[in-house]
Amino acid sequence: MLNELQRTLTGYEIIPMTADNYANALEVYATNHDFFMLTGGKPASEEGILASLRQVPDGFDLSNKYFAMVLQNGQVIAVTDLFAGYPTEDCLWLGLLLVHGDMQGRSVGSTIARSILNAARTRGFASIKLGVIDTNTDAIKSWQGLGFVQTGVSGNILVFSRSVDENTN
Repeated sequence: MLNELQRTLTGYEIIPMTADNYANALEVYATNHDFFMLTGGKPASEEGILASLRQVPDGFDLSNKYFAMVLQNGQVIAVTDLFAGYPTEDCLWLGLLLVHGDMQGRSVGSTIARSILNAARTRGFASIKLGVIDTNTDAIKSWQGLGFVQTGVSGNILVFSRSVDENTN
């Protein structure tokens, strides 16, 4: 999955995030304080990041999880967490797309999201799904602007979906 993402995301480098290199992404997490307060009620922590390296839905095969850093000019500017074949075999779940605070508002997130759509299409997925906290209005607007539509609700999480066959520009 990350190879396909790398091919579609020109000008950036994709590196799998591991317990050995996760510290390179700490600044991305630190610049998104409001997001973590909104989603978890506390700032991001190294322990939380390390735990998320192995965090998957019940029954999901960890080998189908793709947690990665996105670099530009050698600097980590975003983190993404993808689950291939979840919740159904023909779906890619986008668990996280976190852009460095200094890079927000520069189309970095939408560029990465479009590349994820293209990579998912290349891999044969039919759709991408993701969840957004219902009070995260900026994220809701961003995903809707990229063609995602709300298809469900689970507690305070709004589920959005989009076909990968739609125009990704």
